Amino acid sequence: DKAHSLDDINMDFAKQKGLHFLHRNARSILNKMTDLRLLAAKSNATVTGISETWLDSSVTDSEISLDGYTVYRKDRSRSGGGVCIFVKSDLCSNRKPEMELDDLESIWIELSLPKTKPIIIGVGYRPLQQKNFFQLLETSFLKCDRMTDSEIYFLGDFNINVLGRSSTQSTSL
Repeated sequence: DKAHSLDDINMDFAKQKGLHFLHRNARSILNKMTDLRLLAAKSNATVTGISETWLDSSVTDSEISLDGYTVYRKDRSRSGGGVCIFVKSDLCSNRKPEMELDDLESIWIELSLPKTKPIIIGVGYRPLQQKNFFQLLETSFLKCDRMTDSEIYFLGDFNINVLGRSSTQSTSL
């Protein structure tokens, strides 16, 4: 993986009105907090989802805090996996644990904005060896009590090369 500096990332979207959602695969969030804090400040994203946080309960929320954001996390271990969502703290957001499954690495929140239908946002990570990811994801969607009257967005790293037509990953799913 080639590392990119924030100078390489086009931030023109941040100048436009509306809700902005970002996703990053961190492969360990702790050593990337300086960059993540800078990204949050430059982008002013409504929601930032992180996959492969590599966190466990020994890491406090304050160690990964972003100014102006509320963090929701679902940890796995310090050596892999884990997901979290940062949501602008001036917005009304709540975790949706009923949509989370033990075998699916995902976390879900609901945004409640004035005069709009609810917005459900999930962040997920599919480890390379997981073959039933999309079946579990479908089950998770069906657990949404507001599925028919909500907007639903799912961000994440699915470890699929959709451009590789002969990819065993894309054909076996």
